[in-house]
Amino acid sequence: MRSLSQPILLCLLATASLSTAANLPTTVQFDIIFPVNNTVYKPVYPFPVVLAVHNGSAATSSAYHWDWSLVNYEDYDVITYGSSNIESSPPREDTLVIAPVFDLINSTAKNLFLRITFGIFETCDAKGVMPSNKSLDVAFHKPLYFSLDRENGQIPDATAGGPCATPIGAIGIEKEVPVDQRWAQDDGSSCLVLKSGAQPAQECAFRVDEAVAKQVADRMSQFYSDANIYFVSCKAFTDISRKWNCYTDPNPARYGQ
Repeated sequence: MRSLSQPILLCLLATASLSTAANLPTTVQFDIIFPVNNTVYKPVYPFPVVLAVHNGSAATSSAYHWDWSLVNYEDYDVITYGSSNIESSPPREDTLVIAPVFDLINSTAKNLFLRITFGIFETCDAKGVMPSNKSLDVAFHKPLYFSLDRENGQIPDATAGGPCATPIGAIGIEKEVPVDQRWAQDDGSSCLVLKSGAQPAQECAFRVDEAVAKQVADRMSQFYSDANIYFVSCKAFTDISRKWNCYTDPNPARYGQ
C-alpha cells in the first residue's frame, strides 16, 4: 500500500482568481472529475484520481481537509490512499487536485471503490467559542465504484464524465467571527461559523474543459521511464484527442512491487 500524501504526488493547480472578502462565497464544495462512477477502466500506469475544491477561499480562517482511498471491493483491502490539509491564508477560490496512482497496474483487484472524505475544521459558534469535542465541524463521506479490465476497459479520459465535475458535497458558511480569547493563540484570530450538516451542492460548480484535461494528462506524463522499475505509459495531451495515449503492459509484474 502506497501513500500519495507526499507533495510531489499531489498537484494543486489554481484555476480561478482569489475571491475578496466583500465577495466571500457562502459554501465550499468538493467535486470529483475522475474516475467516473460505475465505469470499467484499463489499469493504466499511472491511473489518475482528479478532484476539485470550489470556493475554497470561503474557508480563510479554518482548515479544510480531504482524504481518499482506493479499496478492493472483494476483500476491503486498501490499495492506496492520499490526503491533504489546507490551512488557509487564504486558499484559492477553485483548486484542481490531481493525484497519480501507481498501484493499479500491478493489482489483481477487479472491482474497487473510491472512498472520499471532505470537511472543514477548527470552527466555532457565533460567540467565537471552539468546542473541544469538535461538534461544530462538518465533514461528509461518499463512495464511488468502478472496475478494472485489461482487455475491455476504457482508457482514462478526464472529460468522460461530461463538462461538469460531479458534486460530492458542499459545506455552508454562515459568517466569520473573532475567536474567543480563551481559545485564540494570538490577537485578531477568527473562525468560521458553519451551517449544520452538508448543504445542497451546486451543479456544474467546476467546469471540466480541454484545459483541465491537458493539465491531468501533463501531470500523468511527468512520471517518466525508469528502465528497471517503470515504463512510461501516458503521452501528453494532444489537440487530436481529449484522451492521453496510455500503454498497458501485458506482463504487469515487470513494474515492480
